[in-house]
Amino acid sequence: MRNTIGGWETNSIFTAAHGSSLTVFANGTYNNGNVSGLIGTGYIGNNRPLTVTGTSCNSGQKGSQILNPNFFSLIGYTLGTVPGNVESRGSCFGAPTTDWDAQLAKNWQVKERYRIKFAMDFFDLLNHPNFNSSGLEGTGYAPSTLTCGAADCGASNPNRVVTAQSGVTGFGSVSSLQTGRGNRELQYSLKFTF
Repeated sequence: MRNTIGGWETNSIFTAAHGSSLTVFANGTYNNGNVSGLIGTGYIGNNRPLTVTGTSCNSGQKGSQILNPNFFSLIGYTLGTVPGNVESRGSCFGAPTTDWDAQLAKNWQVKERYRIKFAMDFFDLLNHPNFNSSGLEGTGYAPSTLTCGAADCGASNPNRVVTAQSGVTGFGSVSSLQTGRGNRELQYSLKFTF
């Protein structure tokens, strides 16, 4: 009876980690080079977009969509200035990691010297995808076209306030999984001790 009902054991490891903080930049040139950067310093690699909502950068996170594209905008940006509602550094977070590994095992004692253990190991038991967000570090929020008033923004347009933007696609999503964290795996083992 002890060998039939007893001798069961379970083990598990649960890991939950928040993604590392990151900053989104509005990199590059716009309107075929007519607007080089936003602040007007000539340096185009460290400008940041505006934050336009009261939610977080990661609100609405689902699956491979890590960053909320509706959190950012260039509309309302006065070119050549540093607006007060520019995105703060480190306001976004990369993809979180959630993993649950578990083991279910049955032990039998045969006579006094021999032991048998059958174990089932489950890696990523809930089959939860853990995305690699390293590609989001310093990610660029870069609309292809900016409009200032009735015309494209640029040196020939005296209006410096961005009133419309277009061409933002695929922003804030990732496509690869973390290394070593694939889909669910099951492993069976039989151990005989004498």
